[in-house]
Amino acid sequence: MGRNFPPDLLHSRKLIPCAGHCKYAPAKSVANSKLASQTRHFAPDVPMSYSLITAVHAGGKSADQPTLFAFSPRTWPTANREQPRPNGVAGAGYPLPGATPETMAAAEGPRFMTRMTGAQMVLDSLQREGVDTIFGYPGGVVLPLYDTLPQFPGIRHILVRHEQAAAHMADGYARASGRMGTCLGTSGPGATNLVTGICTSWMDSTPVFALTGNVARSLLGKDGFQEADITGITHSITKHNYLVMRPEEIPLSIREAAHICRTGRPGPVLVDIPKDVFQETAEYDWPEQINLRGYKPTVEGHSGMIRRAAELIDQAERPIIIAGHGVIWSDAQAALLELAERAGIPVITTFLGIGAFPESHPLSYGWLGMHGMFYANQAADKADLIIGVGMRFDDRAMGRFSAFNPGVKIVHIDIDPAEIGKNFPVAVPIVGSAANVLPRLAEQVKEAKHQPWIRWIDQCREEHPSLHIRESRRMLPQFVVRTLYEETNGDANIVTGVGQHQMWAGQHISTSALASSSVPAGSGRWGSNSQAPSARRSLAPMPRHGPSAETAASR
Repeated sequence: MGRNFPPDLLHSRKLIPCAGHCKYAPAKSVANSKLASQTRHFAPDVPMSYSLITAVHAGGKSADQPTLFAFSPRTWPTANREQPRPNGVAGAGYPLPGATPETMAAAEGPRFMTRMTGAQMVLDSLQREGVDTIFGYPGGVVLPLYDTLPQFPGIRHILVRHEQAAAHMADGYARASGRMGTCLGTSGPGATNLVTGICTSWMDSTPVFALTGNVARSLLGKDGFQEADITGITHSITKHNYLVMRPEEIPLSIREAAHICRTGRPGPVLVDIPKDVFQETAEYDWPEQINLRGYKPTVEGHSGMIRRAAELIDQAERPIIIAGHGVIWSDAQAALLELAERAGIPVITTFLGIGAFPESHPLSYGWLGMHGMFYANQAADKADLIIGVGMRFDDRAMGRFSAFNPGVKIVHIDIDPAEIGKNFPVAVPIVGSAANVLPRLAEQVKEAKHQPWIRWIDQCREEHPSLHIRESRRMLPQFVVRTLYEETNGDANIVTGVGQHQMWAGQHISTSALASSSVPAGSGRWGSNSQAPSARRSLAPMPRHGPSAETAASR
């Protein structure tokens, strides 16, 4: 039964089930009630998909004039929607004709459980996690989910023409909004078509929630039509994935997956649900709290390691900061600026770290790597101390590992301990969020200027101006990219594919404009320049649209 009402509530008010969709109190409480004859009320103008309850206050209210409420499955008064409130306030039910604010207030009570189909549980759980947009393509095993979508008008479905586009659009949505992007695919080829987008999310650390359907439980492992072991296929490119075998496991699985997706180092998760689990009904119990014993991201940073890092910075003559994507995801730009200015440290970025530091700042020296600035690469190669923040020290930024600055000391700050020491030996490892570590580090370092070191980098930049566009009678692509940026005053949404044009965008578009752009990096995948714009447009209000589940054919 799950939860009982406290005794004082049972003495002061009664909640009577009338559509058979909720459980709340021992049966004898109803049987002994004066309202036992009123346990069923029906309102013809309320959709049959809604659960009806009778709520009557026992003190001062007439028992023969009960207040009726209709709650959709997504508006039960649970942890996130605590109590019924009048007139459409978040967490409210839908009052039936005749209800007044007074009688509605009298009906307030604690959470209770209801029965739902697996499909209803999925959509309600996603909505509780803040999902308002799903990019997807229908197929046979996910039709129960599509049939249920109209019950959840708060979730928009955006129909794509290929599941790979759904994954890329979810990835673009996450990059543009900073929120979790959600994509949906059917079983077999529909699920495997999501893999490239999931891999992109994995490589670039973007929060993407992939939801897939699978064949019925009785067919799993039987090589049935359109069966694929998508959890096995994506094991190495997701932070975690789930195969949900019972409908009552759906709320906890989705909440855990969303938590893993967004916390620590962001990344993709996948939840795979067989068709008959979507259709089966069970009691819906949204978990108020979750406790993942094996997943406790370290966010604060070790105080001893921070102190050692501060000592190395104070001793260094040629320090440099390399800022990565993690600075942007942790919203640590201000903390990075404070550290750089206090310690007088030049800052360069990775390609995905563009925007982590103001481009116009005197300590800013562009981004490094194969297509980065010459002077940024030279500074990294001649530094005696590198402070890497939220970056991976990958080959595209550092070049050949064996040839990179062999005598340098490295302080590596990253929330993912697996990245620290993976490619280079590290003098001081600091596991934690950049937003928490950088302010503490800035407090402990001494003020410095490092003028000789900065003058050397400035001279290198004068001798090798990487952003200079040579004069030509032909229209050079660099000139086109730079002109587009100037004509749009930096207000355009920047979307690129993979290739030389992407490098030109990184070189000739202001970092502030590129910081919130949809630019892939780690996986080098194609197709984002045609799909990410739709994801960005989806952030603006638009009419809900999507396929008709009743007419969708099996893939």
